[in-house]
Amino acid sequence: MNNDHNFDTEAIPYGPDDFDPFSGILMRLVIGPMKYLVVEVNNLTDDNGVQLAGQIDYSALTCEVEKQSPPLIKRFTIWHQIIHILSQQAGISITEEQIAILAYGIMQILRDNPEMRKINQVD
Repeated sequence: MNNDHNFDTEAIPYGPDDFDPFSGILMRLVIGPMKYLVVEVNNLTDDNGVQLAGQIDYSALTCEVEKQSPPLIKRFTIWHQIIHILSQQAGISITEEQIAILAYGIMQILRDNPEMRKINQVD
């Protein structure tokens, strides 16, 4: 399986032609040295059949999100999965509760401080 996904990290920042996970089309996430695709999946479950909002497949480099979730839940789920990826890359163990707290916190900071979205833009 080819996990390169044919996109270049030099393409950041993202533009209007990038993929949108909320339309059912794939979106790219570059996190550290890895490139992930966000994929909407109908009836997302784990190996035991338990319904999930999202999950990371580290070998396929995908972030899967339940397609039927409302957009706000999808955004939270993507942040939640990003934090999983970051903790895995850093080799640290954090609980699901800690991940949820961080994901909600990031979303709230970005919502309440829209100027923060531009913090890494280069003029």
